Amino acid sequence: MANKEGKLTSKYFLFSFLTIVTVCSIVEGNIRQLSFHTSKSVVQFNANDLPVFVEQKIENDHKLYKRELTEDQDPVCLAQNSKFVKSLEGKTITRNLTFTNETKPAMALAWAGENDGVLIIVTTDSILGTTTESSVFRSEDYGVTLTNLTDKLGLKPGKYVIKKHNGVQRHPYNSKKIYLIGEGNYMYTSIDGGLNFAQNTLSFPFDGELVFNPFNEDYLIALNAKKNMFISKNNGNSWQQLEIKDKATHVEQAVDKVIWGVKLDEDVDGGSNPDTNETIYFTYGAQPMADSFLKQFIDFSFTTDYTLAKSTDGGATYIDILRNVVSFDRQGKFLYASQIKSKTDAYGWRHLLISTDGGTVFKEVQLPTIEPDRFFSVMDIEENMIFMHVDNKEDTGHGTLYTSANQGIVYSISLTRHLFPNYGEIHDFYKVKSMRGVYITSQMSDDDSIHTMITYDQGGKWQKIPRPVGVPCKDESKGCYLQIHGMYSLKRGINANLPISEKTATGLILVHAHVAESLQKTEPDVFISRDGGYTWNLSLPGAHHYQILDHGGLLVAVSKSDPSPKVLRFSLDEGRCWHDYKFTDQVLNFTGLVTEPEGKSAVVMLWGYVQETKKWVVNVVDFEKVIDRKCEDNDYEPWKAHSALRVKGIPEDQGCLLGIKETFLRLKKDSWCLNGYIHEQKSKREFCTCTREDYECDYGYFRPGSSDNCVKEPDFQGPEIDICMHGHDEKLVSEGYRKIPGDKCKNGFKPTSKIIDLNKVCDEYGNSIVQFDEQQEQVASQNGFGRGIKILAIIIVSAVLLLAATMGVYFVRKFILLRRHKTEYRYSLLNQGEQQNLMDDDDEEEENKAVSSTVRYEDSDDEELNTTVRPAKQNGVVKKTSKPKDTNPFGSYHDDSDDDMLS
Repeated sequence: MANKEGKLTSKYFLFSFLTIVTVCSIVEGNIRQLSFHTSKSVVQFNANDLPVFVEQKIENDHKLYKRELTEDQDPVCLAQNSKFVKSLEGKTITRNLTFTNETKPAMALAWAGENDGVLIIVTTDSILGTTTESSVFRSEDYGVTLTNLTDKLGLKPGKYVIKKHNGVQRHPYNSKKIYLIGEGNYMYTSIDGGLNFAQNTLSFPFDGELVFNPFNEDYLIALNAKKNMFISKNNGNSWQQLEIKDKATHVEQAVDKVIWGVKLDEDVDGGSNPDTNETIYFTYGAQPMADSFLKQFIDFSFTTDYTLAKSTDGGATYIDILRNVVSFDRQGKFLYASQIKSKTDAYGWRHLLISTDGGTVFKEVQLPTIEPDRFFSVMDIEENMIFMHVDNKEDTGHGTLYTSANQGIVYSISLTRHLFPNYGEIHDFYKVKSMRGVYITSQMSDDDSIHTMITYDQGGKWQKIPRPVGVPCKDESKGCYLQIHGMYSLKRGINANLPISEKTATGLILVHAHVAESLQKTEPDVFISRDGGYTWNLSLPGAHHYQILDHGGLLVAVSKSDPSPKVLRFSLDEGRCWHDYKFTDQVLNFTGLVTEPEGKSAVVMLWGYVQETKKWVVNVVDFEKVIDRKCEDNDYEPWKAHSALRVKGIPEDQGCLLGIKETFLRLKKDSWCLNGYIHEQKSKREFCTCTREDYECDYGYFRPGSSDNCVKEPDFQGPEIDICMHGHDEKLVSEGYRKIPGDKCKNGFKPTSKIIDLNKVCDEYGNSIVQFDEQQEQVASQNGFGRGIKILAIIIVSAVLLLAATMGVYFVRKFILLRRHKTEYRYSLLNQGEQQNLMDDDDEEEENKAVSSTVRYEDSDDEELNTTVRPAKQNGVVKKTSKPKDTNPFGSYHDDSDDDMLS
């Protein structure tokens, strides 16, 4: 769930010019898109991105998928396979359809219901990103039979068509509600899964995705290309523009981002919710340049700072709650925003602010202030705790991963050298849905090789993944661990899929990985864990598409080594035994293995495209027809989650994580049955007795060695932490412990803390609490005039340089590409040498530069900030750090210079 901050466009004046001359490279990078892209419940294919394959090659490789049963094969697998072959006699479990009179190369499909096979399918053709023709179909049997809705909807080539991108959208809180967005001022809405659509004429064209209200399904928000905001309170039947104007000049403003308020889980988030069904948060600023050819490629803005506003009546009125905001988001009980720290700084040294009361009061997050070409990224929010990535200096490709305390203000270092390159949303941070507290990510070594790290306790401790039993390693003399491929691997062209897990399939994780000292370029294999990542097994050799079905009771896979596979592999025992089923004799370009979201169904769709005829083909395999026995009570066995935790303590504490131990009923490995779509996972939760492990060391304390006791760091010179609460500065006097966010333990160990009200207003210490200041409006107005002059100057100079730019496109483009790749984040062709310490002294000093307790804000950038440095823990020891030099105000979620131009 990484949420990376949008970059500032004003890093250097020169880049306004360079942007002009990189148009060719931008277009080139957008020609080819991923052939298979899934976004929640909408799946997109693009046949134009698929290579052409020769049938003879496919037939020669067919033996690759034939299972050769040998005498030494697992007898359990042999018995299962015999049972499956016998069950197939006289049955047809595959249905297929070849689209007739339909050759459009792009397709998007949305699930329009649950467990009913209803799909809305839209095919499109486009030129230069604009849809020229589209068709709409509805199916009630996973695509085997279709009803053509094109004429019924009045769609006509070149006149009424559905957008290729974001043209099909499904309501996240009601799967029956489908929205078809037209390439113009019209849209179609359905509330019954596509049985009926209403056409609505609009006063504006959509741009992007609809914003859905979690409280009221009929409340929608949309933005147009000019960033005007429109609201509908009747599911899109009518829309009203919300006028957002500068309060001083009354000039219309553009909306950069808008979200509805959030629903809170009282058990998890706690406290009262300041949001209602009409609460809206949005950022706004000066209107963008008039639409023009040049504007498509250039943003002349010197800054991208906005005003954060809030409406409690559906946009009828609004109040400004924070100025100079670069980006913001609202998740769980937290509203966080990055803000340009100095009011006179147009280039964006920024800090991070957070509010837990819906924006009434913002507090400064205790994280390092960063410069404009660095970023913050909120990776995940879980049980009132935030995972926050802070980029390192100088495009290193890595940063520091922090975890927060309960209020999101105070942070501790969780993982150093955390991989997060500076272009796009490219990282390997993955939250395991099937096991509470488990996360997987990648870390960079000193030699820039990459290795996988895992945490089982919500970021408290990270470790390498032990080598699975019996799996060979390329170099046995070096460290051999399981290395898992993530998003970064896909970006680098590795033939792999992202890890998958489902909340409905407890403990189950499927990944592409190999055993080595670090990530390799060689094709990976499929590894599976059934206990939440503690142990792993090699399940399938080679790269595969894979999906989880039937609440984890059924796994399916298709080889990625063959571009035109004919065999579907499946397992009913979490990957121990795999069986082959030939689903087609047809040669087609395989585009995707698709199942209903959340992994509950036992039906899988295999989509492909016949290159010669340019027709789409779908094969639907229904396992309910061949595995017809419903699982019974004796098919399940109890399983304790996190049983490897606290094994050395008293027996009652074994398996305790964050104060809770859980026991689940899971399928036995040798069961041959289906859970069924409506299956509910049975589990038992028990609260644990509190121990010191349920507490982390407070600010200025550490655990020496393997001790559970937090002791005062003898070399720590900073004052106790001052946190502003309720408009006053309150000094927290602690015994060295604070409860881990989300921990539910009861009784037992309980350190005492007391709060002394010093009766001092926080602003006396430098805006520890940030509230909206009306004087900022005057400053913003004055800065706006100066920026206007700068913008005009940039436009004139850029126009003069345009002619010269066209003469040097080739050379400048080469320069930019080289600039982007000046740092090589590489995979090992072979295993690297012995790993050194993750951080040398210089790197460690940079990482430990600081978290300020109190900061005095000065108008002059040359003034040295009065910053108290928060010590970082390295190997369990708090390192004493000195006051950082040239410390500048804060940064944002992603904010990099030119690397984000990469395709």
